[in-house]
Amino acid sequence: MTLRWNPLRHGAAAEWLRVTKCLQLAGTGVVETLMKKIHCLAACLGCVLAVTCARAQTPVPPATPVIPSAPAAPDAAARKARVREHVLRKYDANGDGQLDANERAAMQRDRAARLKQYDANGDGKLDPTERAKMRADRKAQKRAARAAAGAPIAPAK
Repeated sequence: MTLRWNPLRHGAAAEWLRVTKCLQLAGTGVVETLMKKIHCLAACLGCVLAVTCARAQTPVPPATPVIPSAPAAPDAAARKARVREHVLRKYDANGDGQLDANERAAMQRDRAARLKQYDANGDGKLDPTERAKMRADRKAQKRAARAAAGAPIAPAK
């Protein structure tokens, strides 16, 4: 005996017919209430679909082009390590890898002298113009050092 699939017996339509017959037997207003709810649900889904389609069709503004600039600055940890090495090379007189009180005092004296050199108004702080002058002088010093070492020099900006 072979079994055949009967859409009227085993499908969603058959199940729907079975449910509606049961509801009709239960009471006359139940089917109408159920149909109203189904219509409301279909209307809500239609609105959601319409809004989704409208949003999908709105043009996306073009992304701002990425302009290649100077190479990215190294991360803060690497920069901090380089500064630490430079300070130790310059001020660590006994070579123990740490700055003692005398070496720290020498570093602070150099810093105070550098501050005094660029502090035009004598207020003990560098304002933006004084800071810009100091940066320009340091760049010029680095250029001169590179030229003396024979390294290629980047063009001035």
